[in-house]
Amino acid sequence: MKTKAVALLLTFFLGCWGVHWFYLGKSTKGAVYLCIGALGLFFVFPLIITGILSLIDFIILIFKSEDDFDEEYNYDYIHANEYQQPQQQFYQQPQQQYTAPQQPTLQAQPKNDFSSKAEKLKDLKALLDAGVLTQEEFESEKKKILNS
Repeated sequence: MKTKAVALLLTFFLGCWGVHWFYLGKSTKGAVYLCIGALGLFFVFPLIITGILSLIDFIILIFKSEDDFDEEYNYDYIHANEYQQPQQQFYQQPQQQYTAPQQPTLQAQPKNDFSSKAEKLKDLKALLDAGVLTQEEFESEKKKILNS
């Protein structure tokens, strides 16, 4: 876990080379500071620029609250329990059994109900066309419907 005090010390003493950004996990910014700081070995102007930028970073870090600091730079550490919670819930929940959908069954109707027999035959034909029933099953069920 990163601390604000260490970040302030690194910014104050090694800020021209961007060491504080590497510590805070912002390696792209750190690399930019480091490249500009490396030019400062040959020219004075780049060191002045990184010095001013690190002074601004130092002031921002001083006035940043601990909660804001932690939220920005220790986000993964603080919210680690939130990432683990769904996994715990997943393993604690009972597994649901898969149940196959049931095939529609034809029920016996009164003998003289011709309209219901016609509806049953249409439904039976739809099942045959859909491939749910074979031709033999269709003929068998058809006979049952017509004989009932």
